[in-house]
Amino acid sequence: MSSFSDPFRPHNTDSFSSRNGELQQQQRQCSRHCSVPERKKRSSTLQNLESVNLQGCRELTDSGVATITILRLLQRLSLNNCKLITDTSLSSVARFRQLQHLSLRKCGVMTDAGLGDLQSMVHLLHRKLTDQGLDCLISLHKLQTLNIFGCMSITDTGIASLGACSELQQLNLSWCNRMTNASVAVIGTLSQLQHLVVTECCNITDEGIAQLSALRGLRWLGLSCCHLITDASLQSIASSLHQLLRLEIFKCTKVTDVGLAFVARSLLQLQFLNIGVCHRITDVGIHAIAASLHDLNYLQFSECHKVTDDAVLRVASLRNLQHLDMYKCTKITDTGLKHITSLQLLKFLSVGGCNVTKRCISHVKGSIKGLKVLSTV
Repeated sequence: MSSFSDPFRPHNTDSFSSRNGELQQQQRQCSRHCSVPERKKRSSTLQNLESVNLQGCRELTDSGVATITILRLLQRLSLNNCKLITDTSLSSVARFRQLQHLSLRKCGVMTDAGLGDLQSMVHLLHRKLTDQGLDCLISLHKLQTLNIFGCMSITDTGIASLGACSELQQLNLSWCNRMTNASVAVIGTLSQLQHLVVTECCNITDEGIAQLSALRGLRWLGLSCCHLITDASLQSIASSLHQLLRLEIFKCTKVTDVGLAFVARSLLQLQFLNIGVCHRITDVGIHAIAASLHDLNYLQFSECHKVTDDAVLRVASLRNLQHLDMYKCTKITDTGLKHITSLQLLKFLSVGGCNVTKRCISHVKGSIKGLKVLSTV
């Protein structure tokens, strides 16, 4: 697993949009110029579509959505920011028996009542819900992916409904900031879970994180801006979640070098680590990471103001790194930065706010041939 794309985002959005435009043009040309057999042939081609993106089609209505139900093979559908569609469109969507990914971000006219028509879905993405809507999910036994990012009305009562969704593999509850440790206890029973993000769920504490210990198959854990968690949480994670590939603890300001030592000793498969704005981290913590986590390809410790050149020297031994973010690490100078040239797989480097010279930056840029982004601001 060398890269981490967002499983909650429809793939190749630009390609989808482009193809949709081409299809509309084909339909217009066909209606004007094609013979009946040719029209049937082109119509048959359209019916083989597996992916459609109608994002931002603000004049699209329920009637329009109903017309695409002929696409029996459709697997991915994005209706993001289609302001006029309602629950009626969900009834139409439910007819897509092959549909696996559905994105409904910013479809403001829809309500929880529309969920009842989606019981055959295995993925739900970007849906604005309340506790009442989540309660409807009890019947969605095949649900594998759920993103309710930013649904601030959700409480522990709503999350309790997810306990019945035993097939869940990917769950994003970011900014559901009314949930507490009680919700995490429910999540901890979802034994198939591989991907969990609870960014900015500020009521979660070490006690809650301990409830995740049974999720042995977890690969991705996002805890950024969970301000109450401490080194005890990292100890709990390190002792039980040994399959973890990605860990995000950005702005978890109570975390120290002690917690990073737990991570470095046990999470040896880790490929992605974000410890940005963890102000208590020092060179000691970075040393521990560099000594053990040799598979890292993404490392961010931006605004860790106690980190110095000595830490950068150790980071230079992580030869698989492709992304390194040291933004506003003010104690890093040319002395440390020059060692980065050993990271020949590096594609992204951020040194904005570091105490480095243009001459050294230019040297690094010229020495790493594959470097695509060098941020100095």
